[in-house]
Amino acid sequence: AVVSTQSGHYGRGMKEYGGSIVNILMELHGGWPGFAHSVSARAGVEALAKTLAVEWGEYGISVNNVIPGIIYSDTAVQNYGPFGPKMFKEAMKQVPQGRLGTPEDVAVAVVFMLTAPYITGHSLVVDGGSSLGTLAWWNVVHGMMTGKVKIDDLD
Repeated sequence: AVVSTQSGHYGRGMKEYGGSIVNILMELHGGWPGFAHSVSARAGVEALAKTLAVEWGEYGISVNNVIPGIIYSDTAVQNYGPFGPKMFKEAMKQVPQGRLGTPEDVAVAVVFMLTAPYITGHSLVVDGGSSLGTLAWWNVVHGMMTGKVKIDDLD
């Protein structure tokens, strides 16, 4: 759907007037076992955005991606049935900012990318720092520095 959407917009005036395209993908930093088909397609869209940014740049068209982390909404929780509340509560433990994202967080990122015409071919990760993968390590180091974690706690 993304390719046809982008091609359709491109053919209906973007070549003449310029514009911005923002794809919304998913965070892939650790892979998604069991979802190879989905992550492959999304990685392809990320690469497509870089290619189109080069091909269409001369027409003033920017092509970027927004990559949300785990986004909380009542609907998202309900999608996982009885597991939803616990899944989202556990996920929050991996976010350095101490909260899950919201649809509004994603919307702000999309608006930013749409209104930044000189940024093109890039992906903006909106995940509160969870893709940095260092929270568990930081919690131990910070805990040791502040005295909250003792050497015996590390067994």
